[in-house]
Amino acid sequence: MKKKILLGLMALVSSVVFALPVATVERTYYATPEMKEVVGYFFQGCTFSAHTSWGVKTPYYVVGMEIPCN
Repeated sequence: MKKKILLGLMALVSSVVFALPVATVERTYYATPEMKEVVGYFFQGCTFSAHTSWGVKTPYYVVGMEIPCN
């Protein structure tokens, strides 16, 4: 029983480590290719505690920053 619990915990920890973001990313999304009307925003830091998102994601966006996590 203890071995199963230990294996389960190890699997959980390893999946969390691989799920961490690889970069801090900031994007501003626009309604059209002319990029005059902001319709969404996304920010993801290197930890899950730093995350902000609102509006909609479109194919028209500008990357404000993209910095690799160390």
